[in-house]
Amino acid sequence: MSFREPNLDLFGEQPQRTDLEMAAHALRGHARALYTWILSRGVHGGTRAEAAASLGILDQSLGRVFGDLVELHLIEDTGDTRATQSGRAARVFVAAEEKP
Repeated sequence: MSFREPNLDLFGEQPQRTDLEMAAHALRGHARALYTWILSRGVHGGTRAEAAASLGILDQSLGRVFGDLVELHLIEDTGDTRATQSGRAARVFVAAEEKP
């Protein structure tokens, strides 16, 4: 058995992710739980702090997940805010409407 050097083209063009690949990547782990939770909230939506408390996931762990789901157009910022436990204004997110 011999060791084979991996073929890494560090300076070549990097492949671009397709939307489906991004969606598949985004909907793993916390993202799947968050998206399901947002869907269950309907038009009321939810904030990062509410999601963290409800799902038992650290708020800091959800920041990027919210961003990924927004980028994939699966959830959207309503423009509304709600006060967190500490009184800070938190953005409210809802599931994105299906487009025909």
